[in-house]
Amino acid sequence: MNKQTLLFVVGAWVIWIIAQYYLLLYFLVPLWLLISAGLFIVFLSELIKLIQERKSLSRSRVYKAVLFFLLFFFTFHDTLINSAIEKVDWAIFYNRRISIIQQVKNGELNPDVNPNNPICKLPYNFPIVSNGGNDIEIVRNAQSNSITVTFYIFRNYMQAPINRVDIY
Repeated sequence: MNKQTLLFVVGAWVIWIIAQYYLLLYFLVPLWLLISAGLFIVFLSELIKLIQERKSLSRSRVYKAVLFFLLFFFTFHDTLINSAIEKVDWAIFYNRRISIIQQVKNGELNPDVNPNNPICKLPYNFPIVSNGGNDIEIVRNAQSNSITVTFYIFRNYMQAPINRVDIY
């Protein structure tokens, strides 16, 4: 495997992780399993070659084995990768989110349809600032005259409270 092939594999893996973060493609679980199995098989083959060539070991063989192990590992344990993507996402789209908060404060954006439902569907203008549907939650407290705007991070079928970020 040459350097260009390794760069292609890493680039494809990065694109896969970013797509998985933003799109939450649950129906592609078989593809995820196939990718994971492929990475594991390549890692095992590199490890076997590494053991066979232990007397005349080359750096590239060690790098390949470590690289495929890390890709396989981070495919299953993606919390570090997801938190890094999340921090970059929030830094990049910070001004866009602040402008949405200003629109909420000015009354331009309000919850959809039912006043008891705090969800507001944002128009699909690029970029999408709230993953999993581009929805935000707007809660207005009449007593304290405050507004809470929630941008969802990993909004899926069963929204867990930890998967959201509130901005006041």
